[in-house]
Amino acid sequence: MGHSRWTRWDLNQKENRILDRRLTSERLSLLPVEKTDVEPLHRLWTVEQVRRFLWDGKVIPLQQTREIVEKSRELFDQYGFGIWGIRELNSDALVGFVGLWHFHQPPSLEL
Repeated sequence: MGHSRWTRWDLNQKENRILDRRLTSERLSLLPVEKTDVEPLHRLWTVEQVRRFLWDGKVIPLQQTREIVEKSRELFDQYGFGIWGIRELNSDALVGFVGLWHFHQPPSLEL
């Protein structure tokens, strides 16, 4: 397996948030998910092998995916993190996702 070198995040110390939200490697591009990603993301999240770990096997409704994408956009605006969609370079097709998200009560960040 190859060794990837990710671009460095541009951190604004005053606001303590990520300014450059695009992450790239030799093969992949990661961008915050947008409204146009809702349906491809929902298809991915409802694949049995994915939803078993992500949603405890439950098939979530499309509306829930919309709400999560909107919340992710709010998190990026407020804190500089959320859910990134993963694409191969020079492709618009969503092949995966990764993110930082608040889970549990009280909220704690998880990858």
